[in-house]
Amino acid sequence: MYIVIAGGGKIGSYLASILLKSGNEVAVIEQKLTTADRLSMQLEGRYLVIHGDGCDSRYQEDAGIRGADVFVATTGQDDSNLVSCEIAQRVFHVPRCIARVNNPKNERIFREVGVECVSSTTLIANLIEEEALLGSVSVVSSLTHGNVALAEVVVPRMRHFSDEDGVLVEEIPLPDNALIAAVSSGGDVEVANAIADKLGVKAVFAEGEWDALLAGLESGRFDIMVNGVDVDEERQKKYDFSDPYAYNRTAVIVRADDDSIQSMEDLAGKHTANTISSTYATVAESYGAEVTGVDDLAQTFELLLTGRIDATLNAEATYYDYMKAHPDAPIKVACLDSASTQAAIPMRKGEEPLVEAVNQALAELREDGTLTELSEKYFGTDISQEK
Repeated sequence: MYIVIAGGGKIGSYLASILLKSGNEVAVIEQKLTTADRLSMQLEGRYLVIHGDGCDSRYQEDAGIRGADVFVATTGQDDSNLVSCEIAQRVFHVPRCIARVNNPKNERIFREVGVECVSSTTLIANLIEEEALLGSVSVVSSLTHGNVALAEVVVPRMRHFSDEDGVLVEEIPLPDNALIAAVSSGGDVEVANAIADKLGVKAVFAEGEWDALLAGLESGRFDIMVNGVDVDEERQKKYDFSDPYAYNRTAVIVRADDDSIQSMEDLAGKHTANTISSTYATVAESYGAEVTGVDDLAQTFELLLTGRIDATLNAEATYYDYMKAHPDAPIKVACLDSASTQAAIPMRKGEEPLVEAVNQALAELREDGTLTELSEKYFGTDISQEK
């Protein structure tokens, strides 16, 4: 892989050394002349050292950014790291940008604009090496009887693999005697693929945290976001929405042994968790709950199951989807909001032809029963129709 690093200090130089030893090609952009000179003599392998400012697009171009697989900003200044990553991401369309964050309080700012951020040199190296190895393998669970383990394989989306053809399972370096039990996709993924089929295009997916996906939509990295996005007044100011493809009631989800919440009004004084930008956080606050901000659904359920929050609010369908994957999870729905919300597909403002095309595709999918079929497949009930 070809990696461009902005910042040649202790972290940047150590990272470059690790990546070069792994057989990668590396370019380092360093503003201090003395540091740049030292690096040009110290590094070993296929590397390039540029004396210049990583926040300047000219020096990024000199470093070969147009051919880079990954851009990493490792300077000691968070503002510089953010700017350089945004240039690499938005101007040169580098597939992956990772930034060092010196102040953890700034992490949310990076995530909101779609930039991965870490505060550990080792973690940065591991993130990149996942892709260099094409499918890093980590043991996530082992069985107590016999030599059996459940392993997680991360298959990256990189520019030297075709989105059309994908990656064959036989090309992934799995452990010896590994057995693939199942490969599954979510309901929203299938809805997106069905829409793409109707439009005559190929759907290319990106996975990320909620706020980063919305930021990527605004910046033009994505065309649509099919992720159960509820339509509300605030979002309608920023995005154009498709017609609804699902209708959800808000569920208050609690631990199975907790009977303290019987109605929405019982949320007063309770501790809940949701992504801050979600409509469910707003609903919880409106009933007097204290909301803890989280990055994703998995973190929400972790807080609930470990007793660090009293409840979480989410779509009723999300609860059933989670229970389908975790049938033994000790949680339950305490109550349901009487009003239903509309899940639709946000798009950038001003793209009326795309909105019309997506609406036409959804109408056909509703008419031919596809939306109903997918709803029942993933949620056990038809949420494509308003009740």
